[in-house]
Amino acid sequence: MDIIRKSPEKYGLMKVGKNVVLIVRLLREYDNIKEASDDLARLLVGEITEDQLVSGQAGGGKLAVNSDQKL
Repeated sequence: MDIIRKSPEKYGLMKVGKNVVLIVRLLREYDNIKEASDDLARLLVGEITEDQLVSGQAGGGKLAVNSDQKL
């Protein structure tokens, strides 16, 4: 899986196969897989909402809209 383009807004393109490219919504950026996995699990079971993750009320990592770094 390769991120092939990310905009400073909330969307990016992710190449996942030879001929498959996805449009993805970026909620947060993480510098370690454990923190990202934990937040994803909490999101999927309903412990936190997307809004909480995006606003910084829950989760780790950096807000996607405030980062100029590449994934």
